[in-house]
Parts: sequence; structure tokens; C-alpha cells
Amino acid sequence: MGASKNFDIPLKTKETDSKKRVAIMQLTRIGDIIQTTQAAQALREFNENIELIFIGRKKFAEGLLFLLNKTFDHVFLIDINQTISNSKDNTLVSLVKSLNAEIEEINKLQIDVMVNLSFSKTSSYLANLIQSKHKLGVHADQQLNQVVQDYWSQYIYSNVMGDNLSSFNLIDIYKSILGVPQDFIESRFKQQINFLDLKKQIICHPFSSLSKKSWDTKKWTEIVYSALKENPQHKIILVGHGESEEKTVLDIINAPILKQFQNRIENKVGTLKIEELYSLINESQLTLGHDSMVMNLASLTSTKVICLALGTVRPVETAPYSPQSIVLSPRTNCFPCFPDDKCDYYQCHKDIPYKVVNTVLNLTIKSIELTNDVMVKELSMFHLSSVKISIVKFSEIGFLYLDNILDSDLDTRDIVRTINRVGWLYNFTEKEERVDFPKLTKTTYPALVNQLKGIQQLYELSEFGKKYSKFILSEISSNTPDINKIKGYSNRIDEIDKLQQLVKQAHPLLNPIINYFTVVKANIAGSNIVEMTENLFVSYCEYSNLLSVNYELIEATLSEHKMLSERNLTQRK
Repeated sequence: MGASKNFDIPLKTKETDSKKRVAIMQLTRIGDIIQTTQAAQALREFNENIELIFIGRKKFAEGLLFLLNKTFDHVFLIDINQTISNSKDNTLVSLVKSLNAEIEEINKLQIDVMVNLSFSKTSSYLANLIQSKHKLGVHADQQLNQVVQDYWSQYIYSNVMGDNLSSFNLIDIYKSILGVPQDFIESRFKQQINFLDLKKQIICHPFSSLSKKSWDTKKWTEIVYSALKENPQHKIILVGHGESEEKTVLDIINAPILKQFQNRIENKVGTLKIEELYSLINESQLTLGHDSMVMNLASLTSTKVICLALGTVRPVETAPYSPQSIVLSPRTNCFPCFPDDKCDYYQCHKDIPYKVVNTVLNLTIKSIELTNDVMVKELSMFHLSSVKISIVKFSEIGFLYLDNILDSDLDTRDIVRTINRVGWLYNFTEKEERVDFPKLTKTTYPALVNQLKGIQQLYELSEFGKKYSKFILSEISSNTPDINKIKGYSNRIDEIDKLQQLVKQAHPLLNPIINYFTVVKANIAGSNIVEMTENLFVSYCEYSNLLSVNYELIEATLSEHKMLSERNLTQRK
């Protein structure tokens, strides 16, 4: 009896040294393809006995061929426009035939493992057409139902796609899906780069795909002015692409306060191919900008990275995947938001003062380590109270985390995100990630107490789930199974699902856990009612264990807070 969530996929057979073929599909945008490539590079370095295949959309991936061809043995770019033109009469039947011709070329490679990292309905249908012995990520079954069966893919589908409380960087998740041990250190992280050997130039990308995610030009004008004034030997190169960015950059360059620095400002917006941009970043000392494809690209190079996370950006998920990168994010209560959330005020934009960015930029150029003491010395608490300054680091078991250098209190969401992270890792990998107890406040303490109540309710529901799953198995195994009893027990399990949703409404910070189990339950494996019920029982057991770990972690955090409070009270007396 066991739930088929983890797949033991041998990438090398014992009998032969033949390479296994692993196909990775990423149909989404440029930044996602760069992150996917980084995970694939780690897989190739960890296991050389594989043949890697990339499947993506030509629209997004063509400009990245210089990276893809170095990482993958085969690259297939699906061109929707070409598929349409290849069809004889643009009918559905003709279009399907044209697409199938492309799929047939992929299937000739006899793929061992197909990994879909796109997580959309369209990609799941395409994954269904690609033949392979094993499939990970989202794929459609023969009835065209979406199937997500491995742990980390279920995590993405429930947490990354459905909430903004995810605890992990996307590249770490991709690497985990691909089977790269997180404690495997990539060679590029071991390279020592002399900062002073790089050109004294700053790459600046003051744009983003959404207005929610980017400052207005006035703030960026101040940043450019300060950087050039404080660092007379440096020049700034503005980069970007698209007509809107080409128009916006002129507002920055033509600002009156920058008139004296025109010979040290270079406008490359709309003029560079991605490969040229990569080379330019790689020879520069620093890259500064909003969370974007450019930041992902910069994390592959030797440059230092300063990333501004605003609006819908989830800093932990998309932080530049390179040690010592710097992420600035607001402490605004509504951050991060969702794309559809209406916002006219953009408070999160105001909560990262440009003076903080200027200071971080200038200190980084001077190779001064960013610490709480340094920042407090340079800036007033008025500037620092609304912002988080985080350094990208990797834990002892290899997962990226953001180390907030300021001695500011964590909010409830950050605390829950950290506690969940420890629970997820133990549940998925049986590894313990050691973290310090978070400092609680008058706000976060009662919020965690309330969280305990919600976890306890979920735990009781999961225990009932185990109970009724066992009842169904017991009834099925009896000499005269009663179908009405089986239906009755199944109805009780459905009632548990409805009660979970009530808990979710009362305790929204439990969304990640509830969403995850909803996806798990929707993807219970089995060819008959016995196998499915057995796997359901196992899933309820894992659910109870996850809740128990989270309960114990919160309880220990509350106990630590009480102990410190009593000690401080005694010392005052």
C-alpha cells in the first residue's frame, strides 16, 4: 500500500551505460525559460549520463538559443504561426495534423522522462501527446483530465499557481522535480570573481511587464543621478526592449538633472539581442532593476544583482538565483498582490524610498557589506521602517532563502511562510532545515495562537479522513460488502472536504496547506476502488503528519517567546 507521488526514475541502468533521455517542456515566457535552463544546467552537471531535450515556444525561446544549445542536446521550438501556415485549410483537423507532425519528430527520440514545467491546460494536453515512459509535472490522461502526481509539482500547482504564500524559489522547485539533490553545489557557485576586474559600468533595467511592478521615471531619474554623482568613474547603461520602454527611457535620459552626465549614460534600450545583453551584463560590475527577465539573466553571470520587488512580485519565488544578490521589497500589508487586484495608490512603490536604493547601490559598488549597523548609520529609521533589504543565501541543505539584514520584526505571513517551509521540506524530503525562532510581537503572537486553532481543526478532520478510509477498506474486504455503507463513508469524506473550506475561510493563512491537500486528493492514483482508497488513506496520514509538524513548530515558537518574555521581565526587576 502506498501513494504514487514520488517517482524513482533511474537515469542510468545497471546493465548498460546508455544515456536516458529527459525532455523538459517550458511554454511560458523568457524569464521562466531562463529559470528552467538553470535547473537543467544543475541536472546536467549532477548527472552527465543523460540526454536533455527542451520543448518550448519559438516566440519566447528563440532569443535564448545561445543558452539552450549549451544546456540541451536537442531543442524543439513550436511555432504556432508556422503550424497554422503548414495546415492546408486552417480547419481544426488540418491544424491538428500539422501539430502532430511536429510531435512525431519529438517522439522519434524515444523519451524516458517527460517533465512539464509550464503548468497550464494547453501544456498538459501537449504533454499527453509526447510519448515517454514516465511523466512529471502537469499532464493530461487519456480522458484529458489534468494529472499532477509528484510532490513538488503538486506543490507548484497548489501554492505557486493558487496563492502568494509560497516558501521556495522556483528554481529550487524545478531542481527538486528533476531530481537534483539540493545539497549539490553547482560549479558556478564555487567560482571566485574579482569584482574590480569587471568594467566600471552599471546595467540598469528600470522597466517591468506591469505598471504594478515598476517605479515611475522620476524615481529612476533620481537613482541614475545619485549613482553617477557618487561614483564618478562609473557609467550607466540603460537596457530594455519593446516600444513602450523605448519611449519611457527618453523621459529618464532627458531629465534636466542628468544633463551634466550625458557622456556617462548609454541608452541600449531596444537595440540588443538577449545574447548581446547577456555578454554586456557579464562584463559589468552591477545590474540594477525590477524583477524581470533581465534579473534572471543577470543571475547567470558574474555581475552583482540588486532587484526591486514590487506589486505582484513574490520575492522568494523569483529572487535572482545567485549568492549575495540583493532584493529590496516593501513591508506593505497588501504586498504581494495579485494581477487582478485593483490598486490606484501603489503604496508598495512608496515603501521603498529611492534613498534606500541609492545607499544600497553605492555601498555595493564600494564592496561594503550590507548589515543592519551599516544601514542604520547611513539612513534614518524613517527610511528603513517600510522596507526589507534581503541577501540571497542558501541553507545548509541547499535551498535559497532571503536573509533580511535589518533588525525589523517579521510579519505574520513571513513567519508562517518560514514555518510552512520547514514542514514542507520534512514532508517531501525528510530533511530538517534549521532556522532561528522568529521574534514575535503583540500582533504576530495572537495570530500564531489563532493559527494553532485552525491547524488543530484540520488535524481532526484528517483523522476522520483516515477513519472513514479504513472503514471503506474494511467493508470492501468483508465477505458481503454493503454498497450503501461504502457510499455513506464516501459521503462523510466529501463532508470533510466541505468543512476544510470553512476552516480555510476562517484561517486564510492555512490556504497553502489546504490547497495542497485538495490537489493531492484530486490526483489520488489507482486503477480500482481498493488502490484509490489505500492511497487516499496514505495521503491522509501524510496530511496529518504535515499538520503535526506545523503545530509543533508554532507551539515551540510560542514557548520560546514566552520564555524570553519572562526572562526579560525578571531582568528588569
